[in-house]
Amino acid sequence: RIAKCESGNKHFDSKGKVIRGRINKSDVGRFQVNEKVWGKIAKGLKIDMYSESGNEEMARYIYAIRGTEDWKFSKLCWSK
Repeated sequence: RIAKCESGNKHFDSKGKVIRGRINKSDVGRFQVNEKVWGKIAKGLKIDMYSESGNEEMARYIYAIRGTEDWKFSKLCWSK
């Protein structure tokens, strides 16, 4: 549900580029993981958050330690 609300459940745009946030360009991919907040951690975990599988893996990591807090701005969409 979160990915659907964050990115339309798409990782790439029509040109094959990784989707970036409309409001915050630091948000990337299907789960709109913020590269400024999570980039160094992803690198340390050897997760490529720019790949579709890595973006999902990083989202699962974030969810495991913080729950849905990082997706609170889209909560009205995915909490229905």
